[in-house]
Amino acid sequence: MIDVQGLETEIQALRSLLSTERDQHREFARRAGHDLAAPLRGLRSLTSFLREDAADGLDGDALELLERIDGRVVLMEQVVQSLTAFARSGDRHEAPRPTTLADIIDDVIVAVGLPARFRCEVEASGAVVHLPLVAIGRVVERVVENAWHHANPGDLEGTITIGASIADGFATVTVSDDGPGMDPRTAAHAFDPFFTGPPPPDQITRRSGLGLATASATAAAHGGSLAIVDHRPGHTVVAIRWPVADPLPFA
Repeated sequence: MIDVQGLETEIQALRSLLSTERDQHREFARRAGHDLAAPLRGLRSLTSFLREDAADGLDGDALELLERIDGRVVLMEQVVQSLTAFARSGDRHEAPRPTTLADIIDDVIVAVGLPARFRCEVEASGAVVHLPLVAIGRVVERVVENAWHHANPGDLEGTITIGASIADGFATVTVSDDGPGMDPRTAAHAFDPFFTGPPPPDQITRRSGLGLATASATAAAHGGSLAIVDHRPGHTVVAIRWPVADPLPFA
């Protein structure tokens, strides 16, 4: 005979453990972002000083090195921004507002700024629902950005297909791309903080590994979820599932 009460206790304990681990990850991200921000500001000030006050004494090679340092500083600042976003992914202070999934996706496409040669096909529900617009918009935006960066980035060509529907009290948004797909290991760890899969062929520097992790944590904080539902070669599909009536009390 199945011990239902025992199973429920075990599930609750696992949920508590998962919540604790998420909190620890977010606290680490908060501290790391805070500790990195000041040194980066100092480094940017030093390179600016060298360029403005000592440029006459620097040769072309030295000036090129300064440009490369500035480029690395920009990348690190992006990492700090990702850390800050991940640290705040558990915040739930936004009240739901009326909107449609079609409007959310339209806003995301504008915000991401896909290249003109990159096609985006949308089929989304126009029904009015109540959702936390900023939170769900950021989640969809990060998933679309991830699809863009991994779908034929070398030619700036590719197709992203976004579908959105409402059923059984949940809004489901699927983001499909025609990129190389994911190997099983990448698919299994895609939502882990700081995990980065193989970079696209034209991408020399690796990304922070926090984009999908932040999206997943934000969705979970609102009772939703992210899942990779297909990762065959030439085809990756990420599904975002979000309650249209948030079941959790606001903090």
